[in-house]
This record gives sequence, C-alpha cells and structure tokens, in this order.
Amino acid sequence: KEGQKDDKYIVLVVDQFGGRGNVLNFNVGDGVKFALPNVFWTRLSSKYGTTFFVRENGIDIAITNAVEAIVQCLRSEEAYCVN
Repeated sequence: KEGQKDDKYIVLVVDQFGGRGNVLNFNVGDGVKFALPNVFWTRLSSKYGTTFFVRENGIDIAITNAVEAIVQCLRSEEAYCVN
C-alpha cells in the first residue's frame, strides 16, 4: 500500500574511507532479520569487511562474497546461517 514502509530490505554500506572498523556494514530491515538475525550480519561483516580481507582480496571480491553469502543463506534451509 502507498505510504507503507517495506521492511524487507538490505543496504550494503561500503566505507573505505572511515579508517576504523569494518569496511562492509549492513542496514537490514526487520523483515529480513527474521530470516537472518543480527549475528549473521555481524559475522558477515567480520569475515569479508575487515581491512585485512579487503587489502588481501580487494573490495570487489569482498562485496561479491558478501552478496553471494546473503543470497545463499536466504535460499538455504541450513541452520549455519542463523546459528
């Protein structure tokens, strides 16, 4: 309906200029958090978003791997994505 906010969204934020923390961060709607809880996003950011990973593999690989992990987990019924 018009005026209603869709709560099923994922915004991938790439911040190579901040200098602190992880390069990849995620803003996730409540509708997605039901399928993939906060711990998933923390692990994903900690795996592919570290400056070490980005320096070793490149930002393009970090983004690609993160998106592929999200897609795989949303399609999967495996518990490893939510535990």
